Formats: sequence, structure tokens, C-alpha cells
Amino acid sequence: MGWPIVVSEGFAAGAVLLILRKDEGKNMQTTTLCSQCDLPEDTCKCDRYCCYCQGQQGVRLCMDGKYYCPDCREACEISVAQSTAQSNG
Repeated sequence: MGWPIVVSEGFAAGAVLLILRKDEGKNMQTTTLCSQCDLPEDTCKCDRYCCYCQGQQGVRLCMDGKYYCPDCREACEISVAQSTAQSNG
């Protein structure tokens, strides 16, 4: 059904590769990782500030692996990454 999509998860911790097929689509859960430490938001220990304005209020990890404040998220039209706590609950 098309080429597989290869995603590197935890690159710094052994380059674990996940191969996702396009036809698995809707039921496949993915985890967005911090672009600096390759950890999910709930375990990331990086200093959290907006990658554009350096603000610290309401900063969340977004789908591109960077942290954004609410205003910059809206301006860039980027969505917050779903945390593992939200996906398990």
C-alpha cells in the first residue's frame, strides 16, 4: 500500500527504529519527543521556553518536537503533542 514510514525514536538511546505502515493509520499511536533530549514531554528535563519568543508561560511540547507558548502555537498553527498520560487515560 505504499512505502513504510521510518521514525527514529530515542535516537540518542540506541537509535530504535519503528517502521509504521501507512495502512495502520488511525489506530497507530505515536509519541512526539523533545528535539533536544529525545524524551517525551512528561519525562523531559530540558529548560522549557518557547522556541520563538523565549516565553515561559504555558509552554508545551508540540508536534515538531519543540516547545511553544500559547500565542506562538496559535500564530504558527501547530498542535500540542499528545502526552503519554493523556493517551493512557
